[in-house]
Amino acid sequence: MPLKDGTGTAQTVLVLDAQIPSHILSVSFTVRIDGTWRPTQTEVPAHPHPQALARLHLRTRTEAVLRRLSVLHPGAAQDATNLALASWAPAAAGLETCAAVQVTASPDDCRLAQEHLRRQRVIDLDHADEQSRQSGTCAGTGRGASSTSRHPLMRSNVAQLVPIEEPRDHHQPAPAALPGHVHVIT
Repeated sequence: MPLKDGTGTAQTVLVLDAQIPSHILSVSFTVRIDGTWRPTQTEVPAHPHPQALARLHLRTRTEAVLRRLSVLHPGAAQDATNLALASWAPAAAGLETCAAVQVTASPDDCRLAQEHLRRQRVIDLDHADEQSRQSGTCAGTGRGASSTSRHPLMRSNVAQLVPIEEPRDHHQPAPAALPGHVHVIT
């Protein structure tokens, strides 16, 4: 359908329900692209099917933005993509495009992204523990400081390894720690 855009005739192009990968290749956004293409003022489109070329160009520009973003934040992904596609940009010799997009993410893709994020956090904590062990040790223990006790998924494992003493009355003097035993101060 032709549109008047002030410089000539623009044609609409629509891409429905395109699955475009996020920063995690196996997790995708669902995108609707409402685009427009027009011939440039100086050239006639060299491509025999300019509408197909416009769709391809809009998908490519959308992918360039979304492949850096997470499906956990579809509103931010939509804003970033609309910002990138709102201005006319050359698609090929004699053709330029612009578009508005709607970005969503399926519940399954959101669950996959959350699982990926959880696993990445565990890896990051393990890496921090390793760096801590390599850079120094906790005073008097011969062991590096551990962030696993701060991680919610690791707390249950730590509780199994370190016996936890009952809370004591803080008005009573602390019992002396025996050599080789862990003393928990509550």
